[in-house]
Amino acid sequence: MAARKKAASKRPVEHGGRYASAFDIFSDSIRTTFDLNIFIAPLMAIVFGIIAIIATLVLSVPFIIAGALFSAAGTAAVAPMIALIAIGILIFSAIIVVSSAIISGFYYKSVDEYISGKKISIEKNIKFAIAEWKRLVAIYLIKLLICLVIAALVMAPAVLFVISALAISGNEITAAISSESTTELITALGPVFVVLGAVLALLIAIMFFINPLLFLWFPTAVFEKKPAMECVKKGYYEGKAKYKRNLAAIFLMGLIGCVVGIFSMFNPTYIIGIILGIWLELASIVMIIKIYREGA
Repeated sequence: MAARKKAASKRPVEHGGRYASAFDIFSDSIRTTFDLNIFIAPLMAIVFGIIAIIATLVLSVPFIIAGALFSAAGTAAVAPMIALIAIGILIFSAIIVVSSAIISGFYYKSVDEYISGKKISIEKNIKFAIAEWKRLVAIYLIKLLICLVIAALVMAPAVLFVISALAISGNEITAAISSESTTELITALGPVFVVLGAVLALLIAIMFFINPLLFLWFPTAVFEKKPAMECVKKGYYEGKAKYKRNLAAIFLMGLIGCVVGIFSMFNPTYIIGIILGIWLELASIVMIIKIYREGA
C-alpha cells in the first residue's frame, strides 16, 4: 500500500486522464493565484528583502564611505582607498546573493506549502531556507554564472563592433555632438543602436530557449536533500524530458508578462504595475512548482 501511494505521488499532474498540457499548467497556475491568502508568501518575501537591503547597506556602505574619504588624502592613500571600496563591494555582493537565495528558498517553500495544505508556516520556512543556505546559494551562483557566460559570449562581438564603429566614426560622432543636433547624433550612432538591439534580441531569445533546462534547478534544491550538482543534473533532465511543453508554458506566462509590462509603462502611479508584477512573479513560481511536482 505504501509503495502504491509513493508511486501515485510521483505521477504527473493529469487532466481528465491525460497529462497536463502547457495551457493546463498555465491556467491552473493563474487560478491558484486567485486565492488571496497565497499572497502572504510574496508579501513576506518583500519584508525579508527590505530587511536584507537594510543589513546590506549597514554592513557595506561604511567601507565604501571610508574608502571614498581616503581619496582626499592624495595619491599616497590610493591603495587603502581601493581596498576599502573593494571590501565594501564584496560584502554588498555577498549579502545580496546569499539573502536572495534564502528569500527565494522561503518563497518556493511557502508557495508549495500553501498549494498542498492551504497554510504557510512563515517561521518554519525561513528557518528551513537559512539552514539550507549553502545549497541554495550554490545553485543560485551556478545558474547566475551560466547566464553571465552566455551573455558575455553573445555580447562580446557586439562590444568589439561598437568599439570599432566608435573609432572609425569618431570624427562624425564628435561633429554630431558639437552640432547639438539629436537627429545627426542618432544618424551617426545608428549602426551601433542597430547592432546592440539585434544582440539584445538574440540574447533574450537564447535565454528563453534554454530556460526550460535551467528553471527546475532551484526548486529541486529547495525540495530535495541532494548536493548542488545533483540538483542541477536532475533539474536539467526533468526540464529536458518535457522541453516543448515547458517552453510553451513559459511562453504563455511571458505573454502575460509583456501585457503587465506595457500596462506599467502607461500607469503614471506605478502602484498597479507593482501589484501586477508581484502577482506575475507569484504565478510564475506556482507554475514552476507545479511542473516540478510532476516529476518529483
